[in-house]
Amino acid sequence: MQIPFQWHDRDGLVNILYCPNTNPSRWDYDVLDMPELLTAAVGFPVIHATVQYPAEGYRGVMGWIQIIRPGIVTAAYEDLVPQLTGTGAYNDLAPQLIGTAIPFYSYGHLPSLFDAPSTTDIEDREWVAHSYLVASPDGPMTKYLTWLAGMRWGYHISKGVPIPADLTVLDASDWGVDAGLLSQWYPGWTFKA
Repeated sequence: MQIPFQWHDRDGLVNILYCPNTNPSRWDYDVLDMPELLTAAVGFPVIHATVQYPAEGYRGVMGWIQIIRPGIVTAAYEDLVPQLTGTGAYNDLAPQLIGTAIPFYSYGHLPSLFDAPSTTDIEDREWVAHSYLVASPDGPMTKYLTWLAGMRWGYHISKGVPIPADLTVLDASDWGVDAGLLSQWYPGWTFKA
């Protein structure tokens, strides 16, 4: 799938690879030091989104923000439990960023988004991600973000079998809802709805 966007009067494109995980070794699960996932991850989704945009400098500084619903908390995300109160959602972060006041899943010049969620808990459940490409009008200078593109994806487990959800494009109304949550969780940032 491809999602077009415009930023600073230039056209950009998010290119998305989205598929079931048929080979966790391909996605370097061995690096995670969680050997149980080398087989348990089979059937869960894999997403890899790359950004194509004509900027060699600061206009290309962007980030990915990811909101997860419903908020199923694993041990790695226990610090996020306060976010779940009354919302049923949380901001998915790289583990190194948990507990910081930084909302990004990934950040940089034309950043990519890679995620391959899985669990050994095969209880029936749904896991839905809203992933947004965002940027600040002045590059890395302020904590002011607006969305450029977004997608909904995830999985559900039925009778112990993970099934990837359909990949769909998100719009301004989806961002408006999630920007409201982000504003509560990160009061030092502005999320333009």
